[in-house]
Amino acid sequence: MKRFFLIVTLLLFTAVAGVVLVSFSNSLVPILMYHSVGADSRLQTPVVSPAVFAKQIEFLQKNGFFVISLEEYVRSAGKATQLPYKCVVITFDDGYEDNYANAYPLLKAAGFPATVFIPSDYLGTPGYISSDQAKEMCANSIMIGSHSVSHAFLPSLVADAYFREVRESKDLLEKRLGSPVNLLCYPLGGYSAETAEAARKAGYIGACTTNRSASVLNTDLFALNRIKLTERDQYDLLLWAKTSRIYNLFRGIRNFYRNREGRACKQYCM
Repeated sequence: MKRFFLIVTLLLFTAVAGVVLVSFSNSLVPILMYHSVGADSRLQTPVVSPAVFAKQIEFLQKNGFFVISLEEYVRSAGKATQLPYKCVVITFDDGYEDNYANAYPLLKAAGFPATVFIPSDYLGTPGYISSDQAKEMCANSIMIGSHSVSHAFLPSLVADAYFREVRESKDLLEKRLGSPVNLLCYPLGGYSAETAEAARKAGYIGACTTNRSASVLNTDLFALNRIKLTERDQYDLLLWAKTSRIYNLFRGIRNFYRNREGRACKQYCM
């Protein structure tokens, strides 16, 4: 019996030690995901009110979190330099104009970098950030990333079409903004090995999904898991959980591609 308990104790110790060691890996720095920061609940996308977003930024500030850019996170992969344990990345999908009106002033005041992913076709259209707004944000540590040309579900397209979506969006955004666009976000989180390879060939250094990656460990820079923050996440306990490096270890990985229509992706999974 003593031998049994000794074995169980050693197994538990090994498991806990493994989680602790893995949690210090740079790859597990939480990448936070937002969409709209506004008051329009009619949008078919997650919406966080400006007041709650302000609480979330205040939480990061008062608890001493380091907020690094997504590009810094990607470039840290494989390096011996250890990122601070209390470290997060902030991203936004779709490029809603309220990102500029409501989120950007708070990020700027806090000195926090972020990345806003926008489809190149949406830039400057009603409800989305304009080229001038994007340029201003880029000058203040808020980088613009590609979200394809038309927000298409990439795995449903033929090779020429999905390569065009990732390559032309990069070229168009760089031309209009005068800044490099090094990062991609797959619309609706949908990607495949082929679309990831297209992103590499197009010149990106990394790409984000939702939690549709093949691994919770974020070892694939072209399938980076992210953690959605919602209107519910306004209490310290929830925010501590989602900004902990071990949160991803306990999340279920969703199928990144279930059918050619992309129906499985329409819930903006978390």
